[in-house]
Amino acid sequence: MFRIEEIIKMIYRFYRKQRKHSSSVCPDEEVLACFAEGNLSRKEARKIQDHLISCCDCAELVSLFFKEIEQAEEVPEALVSKAKGLLNDKLLHSLFDISLRLKEKALEILHTTGDVILNNEIIPLPVLRSRQIRELPDEITFIKELNDVKITLCLQKRDRKEVRINLRLTDRATSNPLSDLRLIIFKDDSEVESYDAPQGSAVFDRIGFGHYSVQILRQGGELGVIKLEIQ
Repeated sequence: MFRIEEIIKMIYRFYRKQRKHSSSVCPDEEVLACFAEGNLSRKEARKIQDHLISCCDCAELVSLFFKEIEQAEEVPEALVSKAKGLLNDKLLHSLFDISLRLKEKALEILHTTGDVILNNEIIPLPVLRSRQIRELPDEITFIKELNDVKITLCLQKRDRKEVRINLRLTDRATSNPLSDLRLIIFKDDSEVESYDAPQGSAVFDRIGFGHYSVQILRQGGELGVIKLEIQ
């Protein structure tokens, strides 16, 4: 009888062979098997989730895993549901993510899947680093355009331990604010603040160290989630 690990290993090896390369930073098949079975710790599962957000290859691979798992008659449906639950809406609908470090007199950008606005110029992170710019003194503005939505997120340094988040969502074509939004910020899985945002913007003040997600709701459905890590 095939176990879920064996199904995953077969797909993993075939997929990597087709890709003809293997990245040392990608999780191996044993880790993916544990992730799919729900046997990783909360911290380890979060690392896999964060990796899948930034690695299209592995995200596609996990999608193939679940497709095969559903087709395997001897795999319990409850197990498939549990494995899918680990991806949840925060992963499947992630808009973009930001990781930064608070310093005494600056904000250091560790990682982002968005771009940075500097002196009215939109700069991708690799270009910013090629200019030897890794930190800014008081404020960093990130921008991300997805389909017909433009997201602008400004992080302002309040002190050594806290930042203020200014979030604005507009129509990409017209620059008009998106209407009738509800914005909710979570720290880990606990809600911190929530606002109705009829004009597509909100401010979250005194945000300290930790892992956050900003859930964006519109007309009863989820538009997406922004993931934020502050060190």
